[in-house]
Amino acid sequence: MTLTDNEVRHLAIDLLTAPTERDRQTRIGASNLGNQCDYCLAAAFKGVSRGTPMTDRAWLGRTIGTAMSLLFEQRAAGRDDLLPEHHVWFAEIAGYGKVGGSIDLLIPGERSLIDWKGTTRQKLLVLIDFIQIQRGLKPLYGRTHAEVKLSERKYAEEMEKMRFKVDGYYAQQQLYMRSGVADRASLFFYTRGGTGWWDNPGLDHYETEGKVHDTFVLSFDYDADYADALVARGQRIWDRLSEGADLEEFDRHEMCFPCSIDARDKEQNAIVDIFEGKEAA
Repeated sequence: MTLTDNEVRHLAIDLLTAPTERDRQTRIGASNLGNQCDYCLAAAFKGVSRGTPMTDRAWLGRTIGTAMSLLFEQRAAGRDDLLPEHHVWFAEIAGYGKVGGSIDLLIPGERSLIDWKGTTRQKLLVLIDFIQIQRGLKPLYGRTHAEVKLSERKYAEEMEKMRFKVDGYYAQQQLYMRSGVADRASLFFYTRGGTGWWDNPGLDHYETEGKVHDTFVLSFDYDADYADALVARGQRIWDRLSEGADLEEFDRHEMCFPCSIDARDKEQNAIVDIFEGKEAA
């Protein structure tokens, strides 16, 4: 029997979207405890999924990220100086238990860790501009750059989204370092649509910072006070839940994507109710 094109398509997509161990995770991890949205952290404590139709449709970007992490893990596995996917415990929430997770790559001899982050070319340039501004420097690219091309309003919006995203990344790595295995963390960003034009060691401009590379590294040191504050916040939220607080009693962060989808859906449902003659919720 010959497979049809559609059957091949369905088989390939089934393989690409098959759940991983991380998808089946029910306990909170560093990304949850570092999430600035109190509502989403409370939901994670209760085991409530915060997936949305929009996040579900981002399956290929997410799958590429999973594949790249596996590739990094496989290529680091044969080196004695590297520990890929190294599990650590970094917190204890009274009444809930120990909280831990896996570091993408630990370099024990350097007491350093690396986290892999996939992105797009446009978002990478916005990220670099954001970091430049945070450091008191001028943006390197700006909204009119050929690979950015955003209106003034949209560029400002993307900058605010980047603040929320980077803060979450920073918090996650601070929690991993709280385990005591590292004193410095690096985020390695790579673009899913990268060509390697300036990132191939055998080609020109590999070391030229002025070129638009497909990769970017953001590093920072361990901040024990910050990490402890994240755990203390998690404890407060767990305590409120244990005392009977409802999820809706927790604040939603204005930049939280799942919460913005909830608000949009609620607004659309209210409009439908009005047209159908029902009382809006």
